[in-house]
Amino acid sequence: MKNDWSAFTTLQFQKYAEHYVKMNFIAAHCAIYEDAGGSRGVDFVVKNEKGQYVDIYLATVYIGKTNYVAIPKYYWEKELRENLYVALVLFMDEQEPIFYLIPSIVWRTPNELFIDSTDYSRNKPSWGINISKNTIPILAEKYWFEKIMLNRK
Repeated sequence: MKNDWSAFTTLQFQKYAEHYVKMNFIAAHCAIYEDAGGSRGVDFVVKNEKGQYVDIYLATVYIGKTNYVAIPKYYWEKELRENLYVALVLFMDEQEPIFYLIPSIVWRTPNELFIDSTDYSRNKPSWGINISKNTIPILAEKYWFEKIMLNRK
């Protein structure tokens, strides 16, 4: 199937990614809960097969338009915690979306892939994901959803 994502709007990417991520979690025998409290920075909650609850923040990136995702620090009240994950969906033309599951604690030790931006001049302080030909292999090796779920069994 040929995928041309160039006509998608930001809202369409977000909606597609939300359904895509939830379907993958359901296929992995997880339960999905909407965030009843409406917490900023939490799109939904997942209960995994071990009965653990994790908060999920959904992020999308279309490589045809950008290669960077910024997550404002105030979304998470500057708190990086064990049970908060970023569900990153990467869209590239002529490919199916790729879903990565990234624990928020990766920003405790920033690097080329996970950026801790305190720059007040351009944006509010944020955590970022820098996607490049150098960082995609790291994402694939450590954070690809299917690989993570296979290793849990």
